[in-house]
Amino acid sequence: MEVQLLVTSNSGQAPRDYVFPLKNRVVLGRSPESPIPLEGAAISREHVVLELAGGSVYATDLSNNGTWINGNRLKRQQRTPLENGDSLELPDYQISVQIRQPGAAPAIEQPQARAVEVASPAEPLPPAPKPVRPANDQAPKIPRRSFSLLEIWVLFLAVLAVALMIYYGVLVP
Repeated sequence: MEVQLLVTSNSGQAPRDYVFPLKNRVVLGRSPESPIPLEGAAISREHVVLELAGGSVYATDLSNNGTWINGNRLKRQQRTPLENGDSLELPDYQISVQIRQPGAAPAIEQPQARAVEVASPAEPLPPAPKPVRPANDQAPKIPRRSFSLLEIWVLFLAVLAVALMIYYGVLVP
């Protein structure tokens, strides 16, 4: 099974196209071992894993900051099937997913050899279709940041420290 990922960054970089065989699993994130270099404070070292199981490709969110498929947030650690043409969203990135069997015609013409682990950027895929807005005219879902337990405790302790300083007159005479 081959996976073609067109990676578009919200930072204005040119889209990058990667084609690689998916034999078992591949982890995307900031880690140097990631086949696709993703950068940013909101990207985890191991952000999302793509894996092949039973002839299907699945995505599993490993991060605290979230991963979305076609605008729907994945539950952390829950394996979710990917389909050809799905849009995988990470903080500051949108990744268009093309899945094909080895030897099948590519979604776009590839000028370079296809049997490499990570190919050089190629001609970009056509943009993924935009999600259709519901008929009841609800606003689109905006990804929200999740806070770790450590971040919540640090914030709690900071507020507590300020409150005690105010109470004992250290900050306000």
